[in-house]
Amino acid sequence: MIDDSNNFEHQEYSIFHNNSIVNFTICKINQEIMIKSNKYEAKLTHQNIENLTNMKFDNIEKEYNYLLNLFQQNSIMIKDIIINQSIILTFIQNSKMIEIILLYNNESKSITHYGLNFEFKNLMSDIAQIKKDEHDILRHSK
Repeated sequence: MIDDSNNFEHQEYSIFHNNSIVNFTICKINQEIMIKSNKYEAKLTHQNIENLTNMKFDNIEKEYNYLLNLFQQNSIMIKDIIINQSIILTFIQNSKMIEIILLYNNESKSITHYGLNFEFKNLMSDIAQIKKDEHDILRHSK
């Protein structure tokens, strides 16, 4: 069975707010989900998402799909944007208003940066495994 949790995926969505379009990227990196809009971001762990939604999820993939569905169904709305501070997203679940706060981070990296960093770490892990395998083969061939 393949472990789907250790991967990098992302989807982009747009929300209309105050006569303008605000773009968001929902990104799954290993065991964390990030919601980004330019320099604003929220990083959510499994526990954060379960606490936020008051729902139980089997894995990060199901949490990621749940959030994607909210964006796809236009259930996510922008409650407020405070320039250089935060973006507050809201959605309704079981008649309750739920907020996700994206905080401004001037040091925030692009999604491309996260993707390349993820791939770089995977390559380094693969190289280390190849070196170990090569060492084991050479040791056993003597």
